[in-house]
Amino acid sequence: MRRPGKLLRAALFLAAALLPSVASATEFPVTADRWTVAVAGRWCDASNRDPVEFAATPYNGLKFGRTRDWTGIVMRVFLWPGAVKDDMPVTATLQLGNVETPLVMTAMTTVDYIVDLDYALTSEEQKAIAGAGSMTVRVTGVEQPLVFRTEGVAGALELLNECAKTIKHE
Repeated sequence: MRRPGKLLRAALFLAAALLPSVASATEFPVTADRWTVAVAGRWCDASNRDPVEFAATPYNGLKFGRTRDWTGIVMRVFLWPGAVKDDMPVTATLQLGNVETPLVMTAMTTVDYIVDLDYALTSEEQKAIAGAGSMTVRVTGVEQPLVFRTEGVAGALELLNECAKTIKHE
């Protein structure tokens, strides 16, 4: 008579042995919880908008990104056309959900509607954004703040790290 415990342990061991190869076989782009994670050359990004829609009108958007070799995750905010001047230092104030104290970060404009944070988000900042539910972004010199839903950010950041592993070295 076979013992079901032995068979179950063997099946679990086999599943655990195969899990890393299955997890790394994720094909991108992947959409999960309002976020799309995709490879863009030597870069992966997680966007809060549909890729086709975002390509047509890349405004009022939020992206997180990283490369294969650099583990830092950066944040880019897409404002409205003409909202800022090109190549200007600005301050981005992130009001997270009901958190009383906002995150105040230095940033740089790249074109007249894109603001890049000056540094990678810390793991604490990533967790705070992911747990906030919503994030209001105010940029110096821009009258109208942008409000983003942040549900699913934690999963999107995990997928972003998986995506970065798929980028081939050149």
